[in-house]
Amino acid sequence: MTQLKTLATYDPSLFEGAAEGYAQYRTKYPSVVFDKLAEIFHLNGQGRLLDLGTGPGLISIGLRTRFEEVVAIDPDPGMIAEAKRQAAAVGANNITWLEQGAELIDSSLGKFKLTTIGRAFHWMERELVLERLYELLTDDENF
Repeated sequence: MTQLKTLATYDPSLFEGAAEGYAQYRTKYPSVVFDKLAEIFHLNGQGRLLDLGTGPGLISIGLRTRFEEVVAIDPDPGMIAEAKRQAAAVGANNITWLEQGAELIDSSLGKFKLTTIGRAFHWMERELVLERLYELLTDDENF
């Protein structure tokens, strides 16, 4: 069995200068993906979404209307800045942007109906992130 390696610490130069390109040229998630998530998880504009490794906000912005509040986390300041610009361009004002690694999430963030991680899970300390996520998710249908 091959063991995948994750980054022990975040290198701030890793994505330096890439945020605008990610926002403009990275393949977007089609709306049908968001529609399917809404169907499966009964998303109705209530509750909270936690988006880890948000990058330029492709998932956070795309799902913003399906939740009362979105918390989007990424360790890269350039990605967070670009995500804020993208959100402002579409009037997304229910997203809180946090510059930190996913490994630092804890109960101070509150509870969430759903967590998403797009094309970033392989960069994370996966086992640690999953352990920490467990206490943040609620199975309350009314949340």
